[in-house]
Amino acid sequence: MRNYIDARNVSSEPHNRYYASSEFLDKVTDSYLIAGALHHFGMSSVDDEPTTNLFEGSALDSDAKKKYVVKVISDFLEEHVITNTPELSMTAPISNDLKCRVCSKPYKRPKALAKHELEKHNIREETVQVQHTAAEKEDRIKNYTRQLLILLLLRADHNDAIKYGDGERVIRLYKYFCLYFKVSECPKYALAMLHLQAQVHCLLSPRLAHSLTWNRYVNHRGKPDTNHPMDLEIEHDNKSFKNDCHSYRGEITDKSMQRVGRSTDTSDRVVNNFDKITQVVKPSGKHTMMSTTEDVLLLVDHLLPNEVFRMVPGRAHSCFPDMPQNILERLDCGKLKDWISQSLKKFGKKHYYRI
Repeated sequence: MRNYIDARNVSSEPHNRYYASSEFLDKVTDSYLIAGALHHFGMSSVDDEPTTNLFEGSALDSDAKKKYVVKVISDFLEEHVITNTPELSMTAPISNDLKCRVCSKPYKRPKALAKHELEKHNIREETVQVQHTAAEKEDRIKNYTRQLLILLLLRADHNDAIKYGDGERVIRLYKYFCLYFKVSECPKYALAMLHLQAQVHCLLSPRLAHSLTWNRYVNHRGKPDTNHPMDLEIEHDNKSFKNDCHSYRGEITDKSMQRVGRSTDTSDRVVNNFDKITQVVKPSGKHTMMSTTEDVLLLVDHLLPNEVFRMVPGRAHSCFPDMPQNILERLDCGKLKDWISQSLKKFGKKHYYRI
C-alpha cells in the first residue's frame, strides 16, 4: 500500500520518520473503513448506491436513524473486528504470601505451591483457551484485515482520547496495549502498561491515582478537542531553554544553565507580551494539513478488487501465511497470570509505595 500511493517519505523504520508513518497509517485506516463500508452496503464503488443494510424508516424520525446507525456500526464491528480474547482463570492463592487454598500451607515459590495443590488436593490451574479453526477453512487475508483493523482502531481511539483529554479512556486502552505488547514480545512496554494499571488501581492513594489518570494533558486553546500530551509540552519548553542557551555562544556553565532553566518560562511570557503590544505577527506554528482524499481513494481502489472483507477459504498473504484470526490466542494464559502476579509483587516492594 505504501508503494501503491508512492509514499516515499515513509521509511521501513517508523521511528525514523514518525510523522510520515503516522499520516500513512491514518490513510490506511480511512481506506480500510471505506472499503469495509462499501462491502457492508453492497456497493461496488464510492459512487455506487447501497443495495444491502438499507434504512427503511422514516427520514424524519431522528430516533430511528440513530438506532439504525448504531446497529450498522455494531454489525460491522461484530463481523469484521471483534474477536474473543483469552480469559484468565479466576482461581488464585488466598493471599500474597502464597498459601494453599485448602490447607493454608505457606510457600515461597508459585511453582511449588501449584505442585502441592495438584498432588495433595488435585487442584489444577484452569485456563480458557480460544478455539482454533481448521487451517484449510481459514481465510488468512481476512484474518489479516481483522487484526489490522483492531490495531488501527485502537490507535485511532487512543489518539482521540488524547485529543479530548479523556484519561480514563486512555487507561482503559492501555489494558489492551499491555496484552498486545506481551504477545508481540515487547516486555518493557508491557511491563510499563501493567505498572500503570497497578498504580491507578492499587498502589497509589485515590488522590494520586486520580491525578495520574487525568493530569496527563495540556490545553492552551480552551476547546474540548485541543489537548496534547504533557511530554510534548515539556519538549516545547526544552526548545525555549535551548534557544536561551544559544545566546551564551558556547560558554555555558552549570550556574548559567540553572539560571536559564528558572527564567525560561518568564522570559517567554515577556517576549510574547512585547510582541503582542508591538503587534508583531508571528507564524501560527500550526502544521499544514494537506488533503489526503486522493491517496485514500487510490487505496480504496486497490483494496476493492482483492475483496479483503469477503470470506474466501484458503487465501493467504505471501508475507503473512500463518496470520491467525486472533493474535491474542498465542498468549499462554498460565504464564501471563504468573507474570502479572510476580510483577505486582515486585511493584509492591518498591520503597516509594511503602507507607
